[in-house]
Amino acid sequence: MSVPAMTPDALHDQGQALAQTLQLRVMERLDGVLEERLRYALADVVQLQTQALYQSIRQEVEGLVSAAVNEAVAQELAELRAPPGARG
Repeated sequence: MSVPAMTPDALHDQGQALAQTLQLRVMERLDGVLEERLRYALADVVQLQTQALYQSIRQEVEGLVSAAVNEAVAQELAELRAPPGARG
């Protein structure tokens, strides 16, 4: 049994089809790999940004609480130092 001879056009078409199939398979693999790597990279970035935001919020809240406590203590001390008739 002999293999039928292919024309140059048929060989060219077959080569193009093979190249397209190969390109599609490579793109599918690349898609999966990139998706996984991007997921991990983005998770790391989100984690770092969340930690930085948490630290910033914590510092801001600590400052506000400290200022409020200082103000309340100062007001109490001022009231204690005021003459008895001037206390409210």
